[in-house]
Amino acid sequence: MREIKFRFWDMKRKRFIDDCDVYFVGENCILAGDFNNPPVLDITENVLVSEFTGLKDSNDVPIYEGDIVISIGSKDKVVYKDGAFYLESLLKRPQSDELLSEIIVEVVGNIYETPHLLNK
Repeated sequence: MREIKFRFWDMKRKRFIDDCDVYFVGENCILAGDFNNPPVLDITENVLVSEFTGLKDSNDVPIYEGDIVISIGSKDKVVYKDGAFYLESLLKRPQSDELLSEIIVEVVGNIYETPHLLNK
């Protein structure tokens, strides 16, 4: 069984949240802060959530949805679809059904901090 974890991109501060705890409350609410030391803020409208794929790249770096990776000589984005993680270019090829786990990759950035890496 894979480890379930997430990372959170703060759209206002333009960085990943690493200075407080983040909690899911119900299906559509995300809170940030320390429940033992208020205030706790509702950040639902200001955060993008990326799920950990359960995989690490060739350098032992965890791979998350939204990461930009190099695979088979090209850069691509990790996406989640139909209960699995894929490289975006593979989803555009109907004959391909390769999962992310079947391809050796290296994380080189992500769509939040380094979107320019996807420019062709």
